Amino acid sequence: VVAPPLATNASVAAANGTSNQTIAQQQQENVAATQAPTVVLSIPNNMALNVQPTSQVGEGVVFPSQPSLSVLDANGAVVTNLGLSSSPWRLRASLVSGKGLVGTTEIPFANGWANFTDLYIDSPGVATQLRFEVVFPTSVSFSAVSNGVVSVKRSLELHVVNQPAYVVSDIRQTDPASVFVVELRDSGTRERVANHGWLSGRSWYVTPTLLSSGGQQGSVVAVKSGAQRLQLNQGIANFSNLVLSGYGSAAQVVFQVSTVPTSDYSGTLVISSAFQVRESQNVTLTFTANYNQVVLGNEEAFKANVKQKMEQRVSGYTFTILSVMPGSIVVVSRMAAQTGGQPISNGVASLNTAIANQQLAITFNGVSIGNPVYAPQTTMATTTTATAANTTTEEDGEDADSPGVSQKVLLVAILMPVLF
Repeated sequence: VVAPPLATNASVAAANGTSNQTIAQQQQENVAATQAPTVVLSIPNNMALNVQPTSQVGEGVVFPSQPSLSVLDANGAVVTNLGLSSSPWRLRASLVSGKGLVGTTEIPFANGWANFTDLYIDSPGVATQLRFEVVFPTSVSFSAVSNGVVSVKRSLELHVVNQPAYVVSDIRQTDPASVFVVELRDSGTRERVANHGWLSGRSWYVTPTLLSSGGQQGSVVAVKSGAQRLQLNQGIANFSNLVLSGYGSAAQVVFQVSTVPTSDYSGTLVISSAFQVRESQNVTLTFTANYNQVVLGNEEAFKANVKQKMEQRVSGYTFTILSVMPGSIVVVSRMAAQTGGQPISNGVASLNTAIANQQLAITFNGVSIGNPVYAPQTTMATTTTATAANTTTEEDGEDADSPGVSQKVLLVAILMPVLF
């Protein structure tokens, strides 16, 4: 007797009309079903205000303590699944009375929590509470009310964060170190107030005026131009267009806040430290020599030669060569006092003395350019015209004070204030 064959997956499958692959899939599904996690659905029961907003804060200041709320079940556990991931529950914050709550006032729940981050009140004198309401889904009516909150007038001040030790008069300052910069700060935190536009429709400006000082010498320094008010930008006003005239050794600038429309912050001011105003004006020298033969292609070297000669002969003043141009040879420079205690008229007198004493002769590219015969100058706007004296040909940079080979030259010294 032959024993029947043992049953196998293959024979069972054949008898049942299934394949080995089908049985394997069923077994995997059965195992997966027995191992699937149990999902416990929590039913929302109430909403809790876990973190209260700061009770008193300055207007426009983000609450240091921002509200944080959660939805709880009947056992006090956080309900982490509130709505679908694509459309979660949403919570809205508002004031119980009045208006002026600013920031992201409506936010979604995440894992059962709604955490606000940037709420503040935009005006002072508001005493109220914050109300929190679930606004989606509309079928839910959970709400909470905070403790009392009060907004107060903010304490602000101006600070001069950059100012020069001195400025040169009658010109705009191009060096960043010579530019006045002021910023609006919170008196409590000492931090710059970049969000000064917290109240919609209010613009902030800073206006400079000059404060006379008992230590000032010479003429009274005055704001010549660029004194128009500047609008604050992120809490900063940069006065790169401020131009002062005159001279003084202890000048100060007052910077004052104004707002439009006016507010309690109008009138906030700061006074700069004392600084020098060094008087200056333009000096134009015209040499009747051939520009192309003497200067062309060597302008920078020629400027340096003229600058050196002028500063050697006019003590206490600096010369900045602004340009050298054809038209014979026209050299425009800016003469400025080296201290705030001396007027430009002293420099003018020294320059005329140097011309009269034959001390401004220069030699460049083998051409000797001599001095004019001195002619008195009655005012700084007067043009001095003279005929050149005999000079000698010399090496570049050397003096030409002794007589020698002559060359006819016309030197015109024009001294006039020019604003650049």
